[in-house]
Amino acid sequence: MKRHHMVFVAIICFANGALGIVDGIEVRIEDASYQLSLEYYSSHLCGAAIIDKTFAITSAHCTEGINVNHLKVRAGSGSRDSGGVLVAVKAIYRHPNYNALTFQADVAVLELGTALEFGPTVNKIQLPLKNETPAWVGLLTGWGLDGLEGKLAKNLRQVEMTVLGRDECINAYGNSFLKSTMMCVQGEACQGDCGGPMVSNNFLIGVISLSFGCGNLGYPTVCTDISEVRDFIEDTTGL
Repeated sequence: MKRHHMVFVAIICFANGALGIVDGIEVRIEDASYQLSLEYYSSHLCGAAIIDKTFAITSAHCTEGINVNHLKVRAGSGSRDSGGVLVAVKAIYRHPNYNALTFQADVAVLELGTALEFGPTVNKIQLPLKNETPAWVGLLTGWGLDGLEGKLAKNLRQVEMTVLGRDECINAYGNSFLKSTMMCVQGEACQGDCGGPMVSNNFLIGVISLSFGCGNLGYPTVCTDISEVRDFIEDTTGL
């Protein structure tokens, strides 16, 4: 039965850009200045995070089947579809071990065509060390649905997420599903913001990959653990 659930998850995740915030609070972009909206043909597709003036990070599945010529990021705005600055994406670099069926290494680096100008509303998030143990609590930001029957949020929202132990994640999804690049987090997430950043103590600890339902306690949200893909990020960006 769980196998069928996970197939259903993958379809929802890809079709809607997946995962967003059910409850949480509205936040100013100044409080999450690393946050980006990844736009395709001028519509919000996924979340992303600034890691340098010319590089951002998102989920690899957000970039599948994408024509990079129509892909942009919106920086410096708490509004999903207005304000801030739009910058074209120059290139997409998916993790070489990314698997669209298993969500292994679900992470991609975006190279921007124009360098961002850093300031109060636009800035980078720090990257963790390689294989660093993630914090137990983090903050997820994004514009996702407020429930399965809800709408995408217009203004940026934030919710606290708890990192679960590996045994808890295995209990939910099974040992064969869980990959070394994954970590499970518990919180109110729903469709609308895969690729969005999960941050703790000013470090990017994860990007949202997939989930089953909205805030479903039996099936926690799965993130790509940034500390487990640091070699790929360093090789791609030099960071």
